[in-house]
Amino acid sequence: LVGEKDAFQLEAGTSATPYVAYSVSETLTGIKIDSSALAPSSVTNATLANRSVSAAKVDFITTQAGKNLFNKKTKKVGYFVNENGVEQANATYTLSDFIPVISAQTYFGRGNATTGMRFVGFYTDKTDASFVKGAGPTTATTTFTTPASGIAYVRLSILTADTASFQLELGTSRTAYEEYKESFVLKNIASDGISQTAREQIVADVKTSLATEKPLTSDFALAAKIYWPVGRQLEIYPENCLKLYEKWKGYLDLTSTITSSKQTGRALKATPAATGTYTVTTTAYDSNYETAYTLTTQVQAVPLTSQ
Repeated sequence: LVGEKDAFQLEAGTSATPYVAYSVSETLTGIKIDSSALAPSSVTNATLANRSVSAAKVDFITTQAGKNLFNKKTKKVGYFVNENGVEQANATYTLSDFIPVISAQTYFGRGNATTGMRFVGFYTDKTDASFVKGAGPTTATTTFTTPASGIAYVRLSILTADTASFQLELGTSRTAYEEYKESFVLKNIASDGISQTAREQIVADVKTSLATEKPLTSDFALAAKIYWPVGRQLEIYPENCLKLYEKWKGYLDLTSTITSSKQTGRALKATPAATGTYTVTTTAYDSNYETAYTLTTQVQAVPLTSQ
Protein backbone atom coordinates (compact mmCIF):
# COMPACT_ATOMS: atom_id res chain seq x y z
CA LEU A 1 0.00 0.00 0.00
CA VAL A 2 1.16 3.58 -0.77
CA GLY A 3 0.57 4.57 2.83
CA GLU A 4 3.00 1.90 4.09
CA LYS A 5 5.91 2.60 1.74
CA ASP A 6 7.92 4.38 4.46
CA ALA A 7 7.49 1.52 6.95
CA PHE A 8 7.59 -1.50 4.66
CA GLN A 9 10.38 -4.05 5.23
CA LEU A 10 11.29 -7.13 3.18
CA GLU A 11 13.63 -9.51 4.93
CA ALA A 12 14.78 -13.13 5.02
CA GLY A 13 12.80 -15.33 7.41
CA THR A 14 9.22 -16.18 8.36
CA SER A 15 8.44 -13.39 10.83
CA ALA A 16 8.84 -9.63 11.20
CA THR A 17 11.72 -8.03 13.12
CA PRO A 18 12.04 -4.37 14.19
CA TYR A 19 12.14 -1.99 11.23
CA VAL A 20 15.54 -0.88 9.88
CA ALA A 21 15.88 1.70 7.10
CA TYR A 22 17.37 0.43 3.81
CA SER A 23 21.19 0.60 3.64
CA VAL A 24 24.05 -1.01 1.71
CA SER A 25 27.28 -2.35 3.25
CA GLU A 26 30.45 -3.44 1.42
CA THR A 27 33.35 -5.66 2.40
CA LEU A 28 36.58 -4.34 0.85
CA THR A 29 39.54 -6.63 0.19
CA GLY A 30 42.93 -5.74 -1.24
CA ILE A 31 42.32 -2.01 -0.80
CA LYS A 32 45.33 0.23 -0.17
CA ILE A 33 44.74 2.31 2.93
CA ASP A 34 45.87 5.94 2.95
CA SER A 35 48.07 6.15 6.05
CA SER A 36 47.12 9.81 6.49
CA ALA A 37 43.68 8.57 7.58
CA LEU A 38 45.17 6.67 10.51
CA ALA A 39 45.18 8.48 13.81
CA PRO A 40 48.59 9.01 15.43
CA SER A 41 49.63 6.06 17.64
CA SER A 42 46.64 4.04 16.44
CA VAL A 43 48.66 0.99 15.30
CA THR A 44 49.49 -0.89 18.48
CA ASN A 45 51.89 -3.72 19.22
CA ALA A 46 48.94 -6.09 19.64
CA THR A 47 47.85 -5.33 16.05
CA LEU A 48 51.09 -6.74 14.59
CA ALA A 49 51.52 -10.48 14.33
CA ASN A 50 54.71 -12.01 15.72
CA ARG A 51 57.49 -12.24 13.11
CA SER A 52 55.53 -9.98 10.76
CA VAL A 53 58.27 -7.31 10.59
CA SER A 54 61.06 -7.96 8.08
CA ALA A 55 64.65 -6.71 8.44
CA ALA A 56 64.12 -4.15 5.66
CA LYS A 57 61.55 -2.36 7.84
CA VAL A 58 63.97 -1.92 10.73
CA ASP A 59 67.04 -0.52 9.01
CA PHE A 60 68.22 1.04 12.27
CA ILE A 61 69.32 -2.49 13.18
CA THR A 62 72.19 -4.08 11.23
CA THR A 63 74.03 -7.37 11.44
CA GLN A 64 77.71 -7.66 12.31
CA ALA A 65 79.99 -10.66 11.88
CA GLY A 66 82.11 -11.93 14.74
CA LYS A 67 85.88 -12.49 14.65
CA ASN A 68 85.75 -15.04 11.83
CA LEU A 69 84.49 -13.21 8.71
CA PHE A 70 84.33 -16.34 6.50
CA ASN A 71 80.86 -17.86 6.37
CA LYS A 72 81.32 -21.44 5.16
CA LYS A 73 77.56 -21.84 4.82
CA THR A 74 77.48 -19.43 1.85
CA LYS A 75 80.50 -20.87 0.05
CA LYS A 76 80.53 -21.97 -3.60
CA VAL A 77 82.33 -25.29 -3.78
CA GLY A 78 84.32 -26.16 -6.90
CA TYR A 79 85.01 -22.59 -8.09
CA PHE A 80 87.56 -19.81 -7.76
CA VAL A 81 87.85 -16.23 -9.06
CA ASN A 82 90.99 -15.62 -11.10
CA GLU A 83 93.08 -12.45 -11.37
CA ASN A 84 90.65 -11.07 -13.97
CA GLY A 85 87.60 -11.48 -11.76
CA VAL A 86 86.25 -14.45 -13.73
CA GLU A 87 84.74 -17.45 -11.97
CA GLN A 88 86.30 -20.74 -13.06
CA ALA A 89 85.37 -24.31 -12.17
CA ASN A 90 87.97 -26.31 -10.24
CA ALA A 91 87.12 -28.93 -7.61
CA THR A 92 90.30 -28.08 -5.67
CA TYR A 93 88.97 -24.67 -4.68
CA THR A 94 86.00 -23.10 -2.90
CA LEU A 95 84.85 -19.53 -3.43
CA SER A 96 83.55 -17.37 -0.60
CA ASP A 97 80.58 -15.04 -0.77
CA PHE A 98 81.13 -11.25 -0.73
CA ILE A 99 82.78 -10.37 2.60
CA PRO A 100 82.58 -6.75 3.86
CA VAL A 101 85.98 -5.23 4.66
CA ILE A 102 87.30 -1.99 6.15
CA SER A 103 89.58 0.38 4.23
CA ALA A 104 93.32 0.43 5.00
CA GLN A 105 93.25 -2.69 7.18
CA THR A 106 95.30 -5.90 7.11
CA TYR A 107 93.51 -9.24 7.18
CA PHE A 108 94.83 -12.74 7.88
CA GLY A 109 93.23 -15.82 6.38
CA ARG A 110 94.18 -19.49 6.69
CA GLY A 111 92.77 -22.90 7.52
CA ASN A 112 94.64 -26.01 8.64
CA ALA A 113 96.71 -25.95 5.46
CA THR A 114 99.53 -23.41 5.20
CA THR A 115 98.66 -22.03 1.76
CA GLY A 116 96.03 -19.56 2.97
CA MET A 117 94.21 -17.93 0.05
CA ARG A 118 94.93 -18.69 -3.61
CA PHE A 119 93.24 -15.52 -4.90
CA VAL A 120 91.71 -12.49 -3.21
CA GLY A 121 89.27 -10.50 -5.35
CA PHE A 122 88.58 -6.84 -4.45
CA TYR A 123 85.17 -5.27 -5.21
CA THR A 124 83.66 -1.80 -4.87
CA ASP A 125 80.19 -3.20 -4.21
CA LYS A 126 78.42 -6.53 -3.85
CA THR A 127 78.39 -7.39 -7.58
CA ASP A 128 80.73 -9.37 -9.83
CA ALA A 129 80.86 -6.40 -12.22
CA SER A 130 82.53 -4.21 -9.58
CA PHE A 131 85.71 -6.35 -9.51
CA VAL A 132 88.85 -4.17 -9.45
CA LYS A 133 91.57 -5.79 -11.51
CA GLY A 134 95.05 -5.64 -10.00
CA ALA A 135 93.85 -4.39 -6.61
CA GLY A 136 94.15 -7.70 -4.76
CA PRO A 137 96.97 -10.24 -4.49
CA THR A 138 97.23 -12.77 -7.33
CA THR A 139 99.52 -15.31 -5.68
CA ALA A 140 98.88 -17.57 -2.70
CA THR A 141 98.99 -15.58 0.54
CA THR A 142 97.82 -15.59 4.13
CA THR A 143 97.48 -11.79 4.40
CA PHE A 144 96.22 -8.85 2.39
CA THR A 145 95.75 -5.14 3.05
CA THR A 146 92.79 -3.19 1.72
CA PRO A 147 93.39 0.16 -0.05
CA ALA A 148 92.73 3.46 1.73
CA SER A 149 89.43 3.86 -0.13
CA GLY A 150 87.19 2.38 -2.80
CA ILE A 151 87.12 -1.29 -1.78
CA ALA A 152 84.07 -2.51 0.17
CA TYR A 153 84.12 -6.30 -0.33
CA VAL A 154 86.46 -9.24 -1.00
CA ARG A 155 85.88 -12.77 -2.30
CA LEU A 156 88.37 -15.45 -1.32
CA SER A 157 89.43 -18.51 -3.30
CA ILE A 158 90.59 -21.14 -0.80
CA LEU A 159 91.28 -24.88 -0.79
CA THR A 160 88.07 -26.91 -0.58
CA ALA A 161 89.79 -29.12 1.99
CA ASP A 162 90.24 -26.03 4.17
CA THR A 163 86.63 -24.82 4.34
CA ALA A 164 85.84 -26.40 7.71
CA SER A 165 88.85 -24.77 9.42
CA PHE A 166 89.31 -21.53 7.46
CA GLN A 167 89.22 -18.24 9.35
CA LEU A 168 89.49 -14.70 7.98
CA GLU A 169 90.13 -12.07 10.61
CA LEU A 170 91.55 -8.60 11.16
CA GLY A 171 95.26 -8.65 11.96
CA THR A 172 98.52 -10.14 10.75
CA SER A 173 98.45 -13.57 12.45
CA ARG A 174 96.09 -16.41 13.19
CA THR A 175 94.21 -16.60 16.49
CA ALA A 176 92.05 -19.38 17.96
CA TYR A 177 89.41 -20.59 15.52
CA GLU A 178 85.82 -19.46 15.94
CA GLU A 179 82.74 -20.44 13.93
CA TYR A 180 81.23 -17.66 11.83
CA LYS A 181 78.40 -15.91 13.66
CA GLU A 182 76.32 -12.77 13.25
CA SER A 183 74.88 -10.47 15.89
CA PHE A 184 72.30 -7.71 15.62
CA VAL A 185 73.66 -4.19 16.19
CA LEU A 186 71.48 -1.19 17.01
CA LYS A 187 72.57 1.97 15.23
CA ASN A 188 72.96 5.13 17.27
CA ILE A 189 69.58 6.73 17.95
CA ALA A 190 69.25 10.48 18.55
CA SER A 191 68.47 10.12 22.24
CA ASP A 192 70.93 10.23 25.12
CA GLY A 193 68.32 8.70 27.38
CA ILE A 194 68.58 5.15 26.00
CA SER A 195 70.73 2.95 28.21
CA GLN A 196 72.83 0.07 26.91
CA THR A 197 70.46 -2.34 28.64
CA ALA A 198 67.50 -0.76 26.83
CA ARG A 199 69.34 -0.94 23.50
CA GLU A 200 70.06 -4.63 24.01
CA GLN A 201 66.42 -5.27 24.90
CA ILE A 202 65.25 -3.47 21.75
CA VAL A 203 67.59 -5.59 19.63
CA ALA A 204 66.35 -8.77 21.32
CA ASP A 205 62.70 -7.79 20.79
CA VAL A 206 63.21 -6.98 17.12
CA LYS A 207 65.16 -10.19 16.54
CA THR A 208 62.23 -12.14 18.00
CA SER A 209 59.83 -10.35 15.64
CA LEU A 210 61.89 -10.71 12.46
CA ALA A 211 60.39 -13.06 9.92
CA THR A 212 62.55 -16.18 9.50
CA GLU A 213 62.05 -18.59 6.63
CA LYS A 214 63.35 -22.13 6.74
CA PRO A 215 63.24 -25.28 4.59
CA LEU A 216 61.05 -28.10 5.82
CA THR A 217 62.12 -31.68 6.53
CA SER A 218 59.10 -32.82 4.55
CA ASP A 219 60.59 -31.13 1.48
CA PHE A 220 63.78 -33.23 1.60
CA ALA A 221 63.73 -36.81 0.33
CA LEU A 222 66.67 -39.19 0.77
CA ALA A 223 66.51 -42.85 1.77
CA ALA A 224 67.23 -43.59 5.43
CA LYS A 225 69.59 -46.41 4.37
CA ILE A 226 71.55 -46.94 1.16
CA TYR A 227 73.34 -50.16 0.18
CA TRP A 228 76.34 -49.34 -2.01
CA PRO A 229 79.11 -51.48 -3.54
CA VAL A 230 82.69 -51.01 -2.36
CA GLY A 231 84.89 -49.18 -4.86
CA ARG A 232 82.01 -47.51 -6.69
CA GLN A 233 81.39 -43.77 -6.45
CA LEU A 234 78.21 -42.69 -4.71
CA GLU A 235 76.87 -39.34 -5.93
CA ILE A 236 74.11 -37.46 -4.08
CA TYR A 237 72.67 -34.41 -5.86
CA PRO A 238 70.68 -32.14 -3.51
CA GLU A 239 68.72 -30.78 -6.49
CA ASN A 240 67.15 -34.24 -6.81
CA CYS A 241 66.33 -34.44 -3.10
CA LEU A 242 65.10 -30.99 -2.14
CA LYS A 243 61.85 -29.33 -3.09
CA LEU A 244 62.31 -25.62 -3.94
CA TYR A 245 65.99 -26.36 -4.60
CA GLU A 246 66.63 -23.04 -6.37
CA LYS A 247 65.47 -21.15 -3.27
CA TRP A 248 67.40 -23.22 -0.70
CA LYS A 249 70.45 -24.50 -2.61
CA GLY A 250 72.78 -22.18 -0.70
CA TYR A 251 71.43 -23.37 2.63
CA LEU A 252 72.39 -27.06 2.49
CA ASP A 253 75.53 -28.82 3.66
CA LEU A 254 76.19 -32.53 2.96
CA THR A 255 79.01 -34.41 4.67
CA SER A 256 79.95 -38.08 4.99
CA THR A 257 82.10 -40.30 7.18
CA ILE A 258 83.38 -42.01 4.02
CA THR A 259 87.03 -40.96 3.93
CA SER A 260 87.11 -40.04 0.25
CA SER A 261 83.94 -37.93 0.36
CA LYS A 262 84.01 -34.43 -1.11
CA GLN A 263 81.57 -31.73 -2.08
CA THR A 264 81.67 -30.46 -5.63
CA GLY A 265 79.69 -27.59 -7.09
CA ARG A 266 76.58 -29.78 -7.36
CA ALA A 267 76.95 -33.05 -5.48
CA LEU A 268 78.42 -34.98 -2.58
CA LYS A 269 80.66 -37.69 -4.02
CA ALA A 270 82.07 -40.58 -1.99
CA THR A 271 83.65 -43.95 -2.75
CA PRO A 272 83.74 -46.47 0.14
CA ALA A 273 87.05 -48.33 0.12
CA ALA A 274 85.95 -51.12 2.43
CA THR A 275 82.78 -52.78 3.64
CA GLY A 276 81.16 -51.22 6.68
CA THR A 277 78.55 -48.76 7.86
CA TYR A 278 78.99 -45.06 7.06
CA THR A 279 76.78 -42.00 7.34
CA VAL A 280 75.77 -39.06 5.17
CA THR A 281 74.65 -36.05 7.19
CA THR A 282 72.43 -33.37 5.64
CA THR A 283 72.26 -30.04 7.47
CA ALA A 284 69.75 -27.42 6.34
CA TYR A 285 69.89 -23.79 7.47
CA ASP A 286 67.17 -21.15 7.75
CA SER A 287 67.29 -17.64 6.26
CA ASN A 288 69.37 -16.46 9.25
CA TYR A 289 71.87 -19.32 8.64
CA GLU A 290 70.90 -21.06 11.83
CA THR A 291 70.36 -24.81 11.75
CA ALA A 292 66.83 -25.68 10.61
CA TYR A 293 67.25 -29.46 10.72
CA THR A 294 69.79 -32.28 10.45
CA LEU A 295 69.08 -35.62 8.78
CA THR A 296 71.26 -38.74 8.75
CA THR A 297 71.35 -41.42 6.05
CA GLN A 298 73.11 -44.72 6.69
CA VAL A 299 75.33 -46.04 3.90
CA GLN A 300 76.01 -49.77 4.06
CA ALA A 301 79.05 -50.58 1.92
CA VAL A 302 78.79 -54.14 0.57
CA PRO A 303 81.16 -56.32 -1.49
CA LEU A 304 81.05 -55.85 -5.23
CA THR A 305 79.80 -59.21 -6.49
CA SER A 306 79.96 -58.56 -10.23
CA GLN A 307 81.46 -56.17 -12.69
